[in-house]
Amino acid sequence: MKKILLFLLLAGLSWACSNADDSATARASMTRNSDTPDGKKIYKLYCVTCHGLYGNMGGSGAFDLTKSELKVEDRVAVITNGR
Repeated sequence: MKKILLFLLLAGLSWACSNADDSATARASMTRNSDTPDGKKIYKLYCVTCHGLYGNMGGSGAFDLTKSELKVEDRVAVITNGR
């Protein structure tokens, strides 16, 4: 009887741990689609020189991004098309 209980306990524990990995993978795939651009990488490549790491450097007359009052749609348009 003890062997059966031990087996069931180990099987249940194994099953529970394997489902945790699946849910983490599912969450990761829901939050980041392969078609979604990597904003952090793009910012570091094109923007950090003038705006600084935190958006408040203001080099070369760049606007302080921490004080921006633009709506999200307008921000996307500026980033996509420039000023």
